Parts: sequence; C-alpha cells; structure tokens
Amino acid sequence: HNIAQQLASEPSMTREPARLLLTFSGAPVVASHGVAVEFGSQAVNAFSDAIAMMAASIAGVLKPTGRMPGKEQHQLLITDIARGSFGFQLEERIDEAQLPFEEAGNVELAIERTHALLSAAVIEDDDSLADAAAGLDQRAIEKVRQFMSLLIDHDAFCALSFRDSAFRFRDVEQVRRGLERIGTDNLIEESLVLDGLFQGVLSKPRAFQMDLGEHGVITGKVLKSVDDLDGINRECHYQQVRVRLQKTQVRHGKPRYVLMERPELMV
Repeated sequence: HNIAQQLASEPSMTREPARLLLTFSGAPVVASHGVAVEFGSQAVNAFSDAIAMMAASIAGVLKPTGRMPGKEQHQLLITDIARGSFGFQLEERIDEAQLPFEEAGNVELAIERTHALLSAAVIEDDDSLADAAAGLDQRAIEKVRQFMSLLIDHDAFCALSFRDSAFRFRDVEQVRRGLERIGTDNLIEESLVLDGLFQGVLSKPRAFQMDLGEHGVITGKVLKSVDDLDGINRECHYQQVRVRLQKTQVRHGKPRYVLMERPELMV
C-alpha cells in the first residue's frame, strides 16, 4: 500500500517531446508582428512535410514512390508563437502509449538531421555536407529542397533553433546558394550492391567495415532500421557477403557509405 502511494506521488516519467523554433524574415514578414497567412501556412506545411518524410526515411519504411507512410504520427504540432522575427514553436507529437524514457524518436532524429542538412548546405565544406546527407532518402532531401524553394519564391529566409543549436540564413541569396549545394548536380546519391569480406559492425556508433579486396576497405554507418547487430556479427563476421549500400558524395569529395539492409551471406 505504501509503495503504491509513493509511486502515485512520483512525477510521471515520460520523455519530453522535442521542440524547435522556426522563424521567418523577408518580404512576407512584418517585423515581429506577423506573417502573411498564405506564406506562413505553406511554409509550416512544407517544413512539417520535410520532417515527416525525414522521419519515415530514418524508420526505413520509405518506398521510392507512393504515399508517405506514417505521416500522421510524424507530423509536428504548433504549440506557440515565436517572436524576435515571426514564426512558430513546433513540437513533436508523442503518443501517450509510448514507453517512458524511450530513446529519441524518429521525429526528434528527423529534426536533428534536417537542422544539420540546412546548416551544412550553407558552409563551403563538402565533407560536412556529405556527413549531413549520408543515409538520408532522396525523397526526404527533396522535401527539404521544396521548403527552401518556397522561401526563395516568396523572397523569405528562416532561422531554426533546436536544443542548444541555432541556425540562420543571412538572406534569400544564402537560401538560393544552399539549395544549389543540396541540388542533385552537387549532392549525388546512388544505391550500390557490393560483394566482399565483412569485417563486422559496432553497435555504438552503429558503424560497419568491409574489405572489397583490390578496391580497399570501406567503412560507414548502419541505417537505424537494420537491427540485431550482434546477430549480424555472429553470422557474417569475416564471411563473404553481399551488401546493399547507399553512397553519398559531394562533388569530388570523399564518399560516405550507409548499410541499408542486413548483409546476405554468399553461398
């Protein structure tokens, strides 16, 4: 009885939802007073769609075409107005049925990856951009491009604040330059099927290593949806395997590899 009372009096131990501030500047914005309705609604929708597509990509359930899976559960909530410039506080929607202290959800990871991609788009560092884009689905990156295109079309730019990190476009020209940087001519992604000697995976930081013989040794990340890494090590350690990888490269920079599926043992 005493234990039950004590548990009842303890604060609810649930994970805090991820929150971010998205503010806008430029032609559709009147200082910190307001934003044109048409632009504001379109911009928040475009950003929310980018996050939802990114979350579906991280979950590993995104197909090359068709309806975005899980769009409803991956949508953001508008919870407040953000001042300074004018914008919105957006928040991850957490299902009450989720377990307490769940690890960062796919939406939180999607916000993190989108923030990183936008930040890397405007600095002249091809390696940083390749790191930010590695493992992201083309459909998710395309949604980020659409958001940036919408800003340019309305002569607007934005700032994004998430956790302790803030990112801001200086002006519309910087948005335009960032869009070129993540364009398909500059940021090149391709799927590869390779055979080689699988040297193993590390659960933290979810990395793999593989010997391709005369083509050398490659290392890379493991997609979040690839599970049972210990089982992969037991089955595939120093075995000849076939793997499906995503290769991400910016111009002539060093390629990044992501293991997309469980390795297949060569018979």
